[in-house]
Formats: sequence, structure tokens, C-alpha cells
Amino acid sequence: MRNNPIPHLKKITGWKEHPIEHKEEEMLLLKENEGYPILLSPQYFLQEIPFATKDMYVRKTVHDKLFMASSKLPKGYQLVIWDTWRPVEVQQSLFDHYYRIFQSQFPFMSHKELIDYTQTYVSLPTDNEDSPPPHSTGGAVDLSICDSKGNLLPMGTSFDEMSPLSATRYFEDKLNQEGTLSNSEQEALLNRRLLFDVMCSSGFTNYHEEWWHFDFGNQFWGTIKGKNAQYRTVLWNNLRTFT
Repeated sequence: MRNNPIPHLKKITGWKEHPIEHKEEEMLLLKENEGYPILLSPQYFLQEIPFATKDMYVRKTVHDKLFMASSKLPKGYQLVIWDTWRPVEVQQSLFDHYYRIFQSQFPFMSHKELIDYTQTYVSLPTDNEDSPPPHSTGGAVDLSICDSKGNLLPMGTSFDEMSPLSATRYFEDKLNQEGTLSNSEQEALLNRRLLFDVMCSSGFTNYHEEWWHFDFGNQFWGTIKGKNAQYRTVLWNNLRTFT
């Protein structure tokens, strides 16, 4: 297993204004078959988030890079895909869901403060093709790693845990500050390093607040890479033109 420390990550700010040099690229439906090197677990469909479906679409380049990343894992390990492309309707459902959670947790916050805080974890829904939520482009994936028996590797938090512990470098920073980690924290550190390494060496970038979120071709990716983004939003009504 790889053990390269996760480097300091660039915070993604001003991404909505990042230029997009649009690339026409098809969307592919991920399929799970016997011998498939990637497992599919559509979390928002399983959680019955309104409008979420079990179908998981990504851009063709993202599809190919996921297979590349999976091939770099130690023998017997697989990537587990939790979420990919989201229509705006699902993005709205998720945003409203977490807004309500934070509203109950932080009753002292104003509406504007809650909107801003929620955007730390869920992008504000919009059908504006020039500033789409990352997941609405087909260029974002949420994922983890499992062993040969389908058991998820411990990462220190569950998927979508909206807390400081979910920051990709949380255990790196704790180790640097305190000089030691518990056994479970050390295990999570190494597993996060493995996921980060196989994904970023395959061309993805990571969102620093969420160890599970990786991007290619969208404005998050472009902001970090210093390149023009490639993908605009994909809506339900034009998804059919790709598939």
C-alpha cells in the first residue's frame, strides 16, 4: 500500500467564475458486472433522496480514469462509487436537506450564514451552464475503497459526515500537530493516503473538505490545476443526447 503523505491542498475559492472551454464529451452509464473492477453503491438512491436514481453517469474521460485508478489499488481492493452525476433536482434536494440539518444545529445563524455554511459541503443548485455544481457536470465522483469481501476500508468518518474530521488532511494535520495518532486514526490516515494517491495519480483533484470527493474536467478541477474547465452542466433533457 502506498504511504505518501497527502500534500497541503489548495482551497477552492472563486470557482464559479473559473472559465470553461467546453468540450463535447459523452456521458457513460456505469455498469456493474461480474469481474467489474469497480463496485457501485448509489447512496442517494439508497437513502431515498428525492429524484435520485440508481443509474450513475460520468463523462467518458472520467469513466476511463476511474478504471485507471482502480487498477492501481493493491490486489483484492476495489473502488466503491457512491455518487456521480446529479441532476439539478437532486442537487436541490441535497442542499435543502443539509440546510435543515445545519439550521437545527446552529439556530443562531442567519439565513445567509446558513446558505454559506451549507455550500461548504453542498454546492448551491443552479441550471446555469457557466457555473454548474461540480456533480452536475459528470466530472465529480464520491467514492471510497473496499476489500475483496466488500468491506469498506476505515477512513475516519462515514460518507457525507459534515464535520472537520472529513477534511482530507485532517489526520495529516493532527499528526503534524500532536506527533502521534491512535491505531484507528493511523489506519484511517493510511487509507486516505491510498485513495488520494490512486485518484490524483490518475488525473483527478480532491476537494479539501471531503476525503471522498474527486473531480476531473469541471471548475473545481480547473481552479486547482490552473486550466480552463472542460465540462458544463448536463441536464436531464440533454442527458439523452449522450446515451
